[in-house]
Amino acid sequence: MPSLLPPWPQLSAFLMAVFILAASPGPAVLYIITRSLSGGWRQGALTVVGTTAGNLLACQLACAGVAALFTRWPGALTGVKLAGAAYLLFLGLQTLLSRPAATRAAALEPRSTRRLLIDGFFVALLNPKTYIFFAAFLPQFISPGAGYAQLAILGVVGPSFAAFTDLGYALAAGVLGQRMVGGVGDLAWTKWVSGAVFMGLGVWALAMR
Repeated sequence: MPSLLPPWPQLSAFLMAVFILAASPGPAVLYIITRSLSGGWRQGALTVVGTTAGNLLACQLACAGVAALFTRWPGALTGVKLAGAAYLLFLGLQTLLSRPAATRAAALEPRSTRRLLIDGFFVALLNPKTYIFFAAFLPQFISPGAGYAQLAILGVVGPSFAAFTDLGYALAAGVLGQRMVGGVGDLAWTKWVSGAVFMGLGVWALAMR
């Protein structure tokens, strides 16, 4: 019976690759940093929980063959891309139209935990590159002859391990954001920067090929 995990040399190489890839800022990391800069490390940490959940589901779907489905029917992949871009553009527009906080304390008031988790979840889940990447990346590290179980377990280990790197970004950005805001007049930047980043990520997703 094949082991549920590959041998340690393969597993350690897998974890190292995940760490390097997770440490390289992409759309999800930029989203986490922006949330943390504007809302503090607690909001950033909740966002990480949401994006990790989205990555976990996307990874399992990729393992189950959704990536192959996208390859066979490009229209489905385009649909996911458009949905993800539209969601990011919606978040950006919503942020730009919101009223800026009057005080630093108000800026750090906890957003709805549910809202932060849902936003992070869909930002990760609606990124079509996630499915293609996991489908191409994970099989390189499973043992010869291993079944679906080992692939699925690596699909849990990878995003879970990457969550620690994302959390580090959230904590660092949260502390930096708090130090950058000196008074009420400095708070407006959080609204405009956050909205611009979300809109930019939406345009990036639309342009992605």
